[in-house]
Amino acid sequence: MATTSSDKMIELRGLLRERFPEAHRIKPEEEVRDPLETGIRALDQIGVGQRQITEIVSPGESRGAGLVFASLLRKMASQSRYLALIDARDSFDPQSLGVEACRWLFWVRCREIGNAMKAADWLLRDGNLPHVVLDLQQTPVREIRRLPSSGWHRLRALVEQTGTTLVVQTPERTIPSAHLRVTLEQDFGLDALDALQSELERNVEANVARARFDAETWDGRMSA
Repeated sequence: MATTSSDKMIELRGLLRERFPEAHRIKPEEEVRDPLETGIRALDQIGVGQRQITEIVSPGESRGAGLVFASLLRKMASQSRYLALIDARDSFDPQSLGVEACRWLFWVRCREIGNAMKAADWLLRDGNLPHVVLDLQQTPVREIRRLPSSGWHRLRALVEQTGTTLVVQTPERTIPSAHLRVTLEQDFGLDALDALQSELERNVEANVARARFDAETWDGRMSA
């Protein structure tokens, strides 16, 4: 018998509840509205909100997209909180971040953007993991732009319903339904290879390119 999408959804939900039982809980409304701590000063000053899609645009290989994810994962691990990564091009290297940080990572490995979008839909509908990163940084922009806008608006509705934080990393501004769009501005050179992680995190520069908030799902905290 062929496996249907519903069967896959049920199987995924069972896997998530078994693997991350403590992550499946309903949070009080005031906690849901708290901005997510990323460990990146520039982003934390802006405020990455829950119940929001935040698009982080990194127009170049040296703008710090990988640094942002590494900092976010370590911050979550330090608080014993799980983070889901939907890796659209199967490009993530877990060895670069160490065993302790990756203990708190649910890694969904994909090879094309269609499967990555399906995975995002499944995780957001389930609501088991409240913090999700969709990494499209290595995905060609033409492939991202081919996606129907209805798919992005569906993800927007899901994060607003479930209180999930969805961070989408892209090489260009491409997400039509993003509540918040931030562009990474700092261009790291070769000397960054010898710098401390904490120093690099302090040097990340981020500018707000778009901010569309709903007063009922955002607490208004924002400073650039």
